[in-house]
Amino acid sequence: MSKVLTSTSGFFPRPSYLREKLKDVTGHQKESMGEIEEVKNELNRAREEVINLQKEANIDLLTTGQLTWDDLLAYPCTQLSGVEMNGLIRYYSTNRFYRKPVIEGELNKTGDLVSTSQIIDTGSIGDFKFILPGPISFLDLVDNKYYENGIELMKDFSSILIDEINRIEEDGVRFVQLDEPSLTKKHEERYLEIYKEISSKTDCELILNTYFGSIYERYPILLDLFDWIGLDLVDQGSNWKAIKEYGGKKLQLGLIDSWNTKIEEKNKVLSKIDEIEKESSVEEIIISSNIGLDFLPWDVMKKKLDLLREIKRGVKGDEE
Repeated sequence: MSKVLTSTSGFFPRPSYLREKLKDVTGHQKESMGEIEEVKNELNRAREEVINLQKEANIDLLTTGQLTWDDLLAYPCTQLSGVEMNGLIRYYSTNRFYRKPVIEGELNKTGDLVSTSQIIDTGSIGDFKFILPGPISFLDLVDNKYYENGIELMKDFSSILIDEINRIEEDGVRFVQLDEPSLTKKHEERYLEIYKEISSKTDCELILNTYFGSIYERYPILLDLFDWIGLDLVDQGSNWKAIKEYGGKKLQLGLIDSWNTKIEEKNKVLSKIDEIEKESSVEEIIISSNIGLDFLPWDVMKKKLDLLREIKRGVKGDEE
């Protein structure tokens, strides 16, 4: 049997008290989402709450919930020079919008993209998975007005990612997840070469997490570039096909649907895990939500976490 862990895709919904405080302070017209001093108490309280909820659900790889992130790029861009924020546009094919970053100059890191100090009385930092935007999605979501081409932009951003990953690894972080929703869209195959630089210059367990569609065509290449591959397995038949055809030793399986408030049937999810174990070469599995839980209402999010706990129990065949 494969080694089985549980986690989430990273983003959590904000508790009502944090939403209201942010509304009072910023009016929801944020050009950035920094650590706003006026909401420090509410933010710390919310982080502690989402971490404790994960612990209660026996989640193996915890996240801090990305509670200061309006979207995949908003907070990281506050820690970069050479970036200005523009107007709101649609975020992929969702019903959400994000403030599009405009690259006006050379990218340089001016602060920490993620902070290990966000963890409050939680025990080992090795139990956490930290989230960062991947270079291809960064390129796809920004408006480049400075770099000659996309490769040059991604090279500079990847250097920033490498520096950030190595920095937090020194603090004891073992797992880093690069979110790459844009891999489900068409792009130049040569862009994938950028991953070799990131993988070769970092030592932690790197998870390439994909969602919003299929990565069937790119899957075999990605297997050779990362420790872990994350796939959306909710209504994405070609991603199932990729696993069955090409295997994969370490997979993050997005089996819990964060688009839908309906709670999955535990036994159906367990049968899908069993199917993957029987038909592929998988050695280690992370059972996860397919996308961020922030698409769900707070009460539904808690039920999805409870479901992850029950699935883990079912896989292990015990009542831990």
